[in-house]
Amino acid sequence: MKKTQGFTLVELMITLAISVSLFLWANSFSSVFGRVETAERINRDVSIILESMDQYYSRHCRNAVFPSVNIATLQTEGILVGSGAFNNPWGNDFQLSIVGIGTLNPRMRVSAVFTSVDDANYVAAFSENATASGGTVVWVMNGSLSRTVDGVNKQLDREIFGSPLC
Repeated sequence: MKKTQGFTLVELMITLAISVSLFLWANSFSSVFGRVETAERINRDVSIILESMDQYYSRHCRNAVFPSVNIATLQTEGILVGSGAFNNPWGNDFQLSIVGIGTLNPRMRVSAVFTSVDDANYVAAFSENATASGGTVVWVMNGSLSRTVDGVNKQLDREIFGSPLC
C-alpha cells in the first residue's frame, strides 16, 4: 500500500503518453478530414463553373469569341454567383475554355495545375468527369445543347438545313 499522497512518476508518464497519442490521433484525423473537404470543395466549385459556362455559351453562342471565357466574365454577367472565390488552394487558378465550337457538340473544359501530382490525383478521384495527368486535372462537360431533346433537335436542324445552333 501506498502511504504518501500524489502520483508516481510512472503514473504521470503513462497519463502523458496516452494524452499525447490521443492528441496525435485527433490531429491526423482532422488533417485527413480537412484534405477530403478541400478536394470535395474544389470539385463542387468546378461543377458550378461548368454549369455557368454552359449558360454563358447558350446565351452568347452566336457572337462570343471563344474560348476567351473566365470566372470574372461569368460573375460580371450574373451567371456565376455566390460568395466563393472559386480558387484552387493546392495550385494554380482554374483555366476555362469551351472547345469544339465548330462541331455540333460544345464541350466545357476547366483545368488546373496542382503543386503536386498526389494532390491532382486525389482531387480527380473525387469527381466523375475529371482526369488527372501529371499535376494537371481537367474537368469536361458536354454543353446542354447536346444533352436535351431540344438541343439535339437544334443540332440536327443545323446539320440538315445549316441553321444556327442557338
